[in-house]
Amino acid sequence: PHEESRLAGLLASFAGGRNCDAAALTELRGLRDRYGTPPSLREALLQAFAACEEQEATAELLAATLSPTPSTDERLQLGAAWLRASRYEEATEILLPLAQEQGPGTKAAWLAGFALFHAGRSGEALPWLEGARDQVGGGNVTDAPLLIGLSLLHQGQVDRAITELEAGRDAAPEDRSILSALARAYATAGRGEDAEQASARVRELNQTNAAQELQMARLSALSSALKTAQAEGHNDDADRIIEEMLPMAPAQTRPKLLELRARLYDEDGRTEDAAAVRQQIATGGTP
Repeated sequence: PHEESRLAGLLASFAGGRNCDAAALTELRGLRDRYGTPPSLREALLQAFAACEEQEATAELLAATLSPTPSTDERLQLGAAWLRASRYEEATEILLPLAQEQGPGTKAAWLAGFALFHAGRSGEALPWLEGARDQVGGGNVTDAPLLIGLSLLHQGQVDRAITELEAGRDAAPEDRSILSALARAYATAGRGEDAEQASARVRELNQTNAAQELQMARLSALSSALKTAQAEGHNDDADRIIEEMLPMAPAQTRPKLLELRARLYDEDGRTEDAAAVRQQIATGGTP
């Protein structure tokens, strides 16, 4: 009973699957060393590993506790776990037989092709990827053309690879992986000008991404400074920080910053200024 109560307490440390409690995870591992992996402890460990993003530990636990006669779902779960852990050979061992049983056009077929591709076996991967391209999850429009295009390129089918990759580019014009692969395919086909255009676009997107990351870092620093100024009652400093944040803040954040500015003005007795800011919020005015 004591251990069951403690296990319940440890589970609470990972409530919602969002919190990684390193001390609680260490204690769970200690319980496993003492008691093995009864079902309740197994589920607690899986939840903890997920919260702490320990993909390899998750896959190893699923493999160690796999039923002697596993269901299709259990095999699929284990194969996907090996994929998330970047253990592609192990994933292939599970997923390829399952794909052969279920046939093309299935989720198992897509995952088997994915595993084979990343294991360096693009020739074997290609028919599975092509047959199951509609099984790509999450609304991702580039995974299928990217993997199929690269597999075709590895097999020397350059024209078909370009067709696939161009379709991916058309669906996601700013996807740097697609554009990089397309530049490579163009170069292989002797289309140097097209290859350079694709490469130039990748460089441009890389620069844009770096600038966005710097901007987000600056916003984060300003947000911390704003909290400090508020806590210390330095309303003028807080207002200046808000002024700097507004042009770079995401659209959904700007009304919150403006409302904070209005409250600061209220505190300082600037009722007309506060009313003007709230009017700006109400009309969707741009700061």
